[in-house]
Amino acid sequence: MNDSDSAKADKYADYSREQLLAEIGHLKKNKKYGLVWEHKKENVIENFETQQPYLEEVADKRIENAPDEPTNLIIEGDNFEALSILNYTHAGKVDVIYIDPPYNTGNKDFIYNDNYVDAEDEFRHSKWLSFMEPRLKLAKNILNDDGVMMISVDDHECSQLRLLCDDVFTEDNYLGTIIQNKGNAQNDAIDIQRNHEYIIVYRKKKQFDGSKIKSTISKEKTIRRPLERDDKGYFYFTGSFTTGSAPTLNERHNMGWTLYYNPATGDKIAEMDYDADLAKYENDESKVYKNNDALLSRGYIIIRAPKKKGKLGRWSWHIDTFNANKDNVVISGRNGKYSIKVKHYVADNEVEVIDGEPFLLTKVQENSRSIIDYSSSYGSTNLALIGGEFSNPKNPDMIKYLVSLMRNNNAIILDFFAGSGTTGQAVLELNKEDGGHRQFILCTNNGDKGPDSTKIAEEITYPRMKTVITGKRQDGSKYSDGIPANLRYYKINHREKKPSIDANRQDFAPYMEDILQVKENAYKQLEVAEDFALYEAKDKYVGIVFEPFALEEIIEKIKQRNADKRPVKMYVFSYSRDALEDEYDTDFEISFVAMPEGILKTYANIVAEIKKEDA
Repeated sequence: MNDSDSAKADKYADYSREQLLAEIGHLKKNKKYGLVWEHKKENVIENFETQQPYLEEVADKRIENAPDEPTNLIIEGDNFEALSILNYTHAGKVDVIYIDPPYNTGNKDFIYNDNYVDAEDEFRHSKWLSFMEPRLKLAKNILNDDGVMMISVDDHECSQLRLLCDDVFTEDNYLGTIIQNKGNAQNDAIDIQRNHEYIIVYRKKKQFDGSKIKSTISKEKTIRRPLERDDKGYFYFTGSFTTGSAPTLNERHNMGWTLYYNPATGDKIAEMDYDADLAKYENDESKVYKNNDALLSRGYIIIRAPKKKGKLGRWSWHIDTFNANKDNVVISGRNGKYSIKVKHYVADNEVEVIDGEPFLLTKVQENSRSIIDYSSSYGSTNLALIGGEFSNPKNPDMIKYLVSLMRNNNAIILDFFAGSGTTGQAVLELNKEDGGHRQFILCTNNGDKGPDSTKIAEEITYPRMKTVITGKRQDGSKYSDGIPANLRYYKINHREKKPSIDANRQDFAPYMEDILQVKENAYKQLEVAEDFALYEAKDKYVGIVFEPFALEEIIEKIKQRNADKRPVKMYVFSYSRDALEDEYDTDFEISFVAMPEGILKTYANIVAEIKKEDA
């Protein structure tokens, strides 16, 4: 019997008959199939009941160089607390959540309550599940109804994660698992070599709009085809076919092209692309396939080659018309087996010279429903080019691809295990490529990383985002031409929960300003005074009133500015759940909201959920 079982036995010994019956009823209600583990409460969750988090901007890290683009966010702090704040500011707003949580390999990659969890810890899996479950529940609330959750994981916790997600999102909302071929197998002499990881995908609701996510996993790939030059200086590449001589083409002539060849004389007659205009061929008696008996009687054989429909880049795969300059079909063989080599000529303007050698570069789509090839080593290579170092960063091209599966160029993308910030880079680069206006939110801690005690959020994540946006590395050297974007950096701080409701409201209200900017996406400060602040968003004004008697003054300020009669969202401090409001002579709409009631209610609901898990 372990310590936990012993403690339970001691507790039950003091129970009355009624308490024991109630406990039996509770145990009988528990699920009999699914994932069961020993819950281990984290310190951050324990403290959440008394320590209320808020956001505080680090103003000197602000980047604003794209007036028409959304503002991207970095939130420094524990991701449970970050998710708690986002449950107020972004409930039902996020389109895509991608996370790469610790894999819990036992090799000091997972920290629980400030301690590394090693392979000898008998509660290793329980701690990981206790760590993941509350975060996934909070994340689900942040997704919109058509939102999608993507989670990278390896074999260590893949099975447990599937069952946990079935519980949080329900099994009906499981969309599938994408396999990432990393391209580098582990050197293991005993186990099956592993060169893959998984990306588990869930939707928030079964009734979501499936047209908003692409159904096929596909990516563009560049093929580099070497070219040769003939004696007249023309560039070409060669395709080969090996065929038989069975004359069965009359019945299925639309499946490709036919070559009539006389081995004795070397004479060749070509028929091309029958199905391009089948009716024309059917009615044209002069076509040789209608007279193949006569040709066969004169010693010709029929050679069949498959036709590949579509285009290879800008060049169709077919047999060119024979002419004096480009005799592009070479036939060799005997006894009914012939090898056909077809020269496919390339226009000079399609030739790319690489290291002195000519190539035809063509782009093709690779399609699969479950497997993608993205090297894990490129994540480190790419980060090094930017000027950073981090343990096992993700491949930005892979995350760019995952985000691109959503048919929404204005999506909000959240990564609450942001680490070095690969997701942020992927979003910015994808916006540059397709003209999108996506917004990222990165949540990461500022813990020590590596022997030099590098701070993750401040010294890895933020510098990476700054380099990608500005195009300049920390040392001043050029990385790229940059990507115009806006960025704000916030730290999570705390206020101790006060014993009375009114005292708690009064104490927390002064710390609402940054939270409300994030909630309303309103960052342009227009007026600031001791008792109020006025901000402008893209489509509205946002007022924050710390003393209700200042309402009249701020409304007058808005009247002077609001010629286009934009709506106003007014957050007003109140000791009750309702904002104090009055009749104001305005020709624009004002919505009054009690402050800080909304976020405190959100926190209270989270605490209630925590206590329910403890029951």
